[in-house]
Amino acid sequence: MRVLLTGATGLIGSAVYKSLITNHDVIRLGRSAGNYDFYFDILRPCNKAFPACDAVVHCAGVVDEDFRDSAMERFASLTNGADILAKATTNAGAKRAVYISSSHVYGRQEGTIAETSNVNPLSYYAIAHYCAEQLFKKNFSGKELSALILRPNAVYGPLADLSGFKRWALIPFSFPLEAWASNKITLKSLGTQQRNFVCSTTIGLVIANWLSSPTTRSNEICHPLGRNTESVFSFAQRCNRVAAQITGLDYQVDRPAEGPQSATPFEYASTTPTMEDKDALDNHIKGLIGWFYANPAWARKQAHALLA
Repeated sequence: MRVLLTGATGLIGSAVYKSLITNHDVIRLGRSAGNYDFYFDILRPCNKAFPACDAVVHCAGVVDEDFRDSAMERFASLTNGADILAKATTNAGAKRAVYISSSHVYGRQEGTIAETSNVNPLSYYAIAHYCAEQLFKKNFSGKELSALILRPNAVYGPLADLSGFKRWALIPFSFPLEAWASNKITLKSLGTQQRNFVCSTTIGLVIANWLSSPTTRSNEICHPLGRNTESVFSFAQRCNRVAAQITGLDYQVDRPAEGPQSATPFEYASTTPTMEDKDALDNHIKGLIGWFYANPAWARKQAHALLA
């Protein structure tokens, strides 16, 4: 199968690329010199003929950082780019599409959330993801066409080059960095809200299995699950525990003495069986901290920007 892939150097896209490259002809779409096979900028898309393909996997969609400035302008650019990408790839012959969305399309991350739960996007980030979902479903509806929408919760995983990583605000990355730089992690809340931590490798395997399946249903929704669901506070404690095993130093978690707690326990449910994460959470944290020690000047610069 010939697959067009966006975001091949990102957190999720790099794992998807590794999962597909063995059995498929993967064409990387991108805008960074040397990191793409076909030029495409989701923020400045142009209507040009795409390479012939059987499927498209869109991993370079929406991130929180897109909406720090000029939120509505960026919202319009991202949704327009998604629509152009979906149309261009169907014109190029694609019969299947995969879009990486987010659990935030459901709104508050509490209670039991399954693929059949009602959506309620409450931020520009979540609304943009939901709009992109709908655009792919619209363009990949019809005879012999199908779209898979993945809505992961909290993603972690290996990256070939952390120096180019931009998403340090994500807690699977920010907490280990803060622990390394400050010997403590400071929470803005009690941290009782829970997250399901899923490895990017697991997401890659879900996509590879779906593309290899001889039959698919039109417009499927899937929650790729990790094996660890725990509170933000518990994850901070985990980061400190792993850091202490490496350094022998004492670490702590600072959090407010009181504050609102999550109203109900969080369960991210799925009809897809939980897959074993190849890169366990503890190993992910160990790998990050080891990388920080190997690149201390760069890591401290990132920590300073994160904690400022």
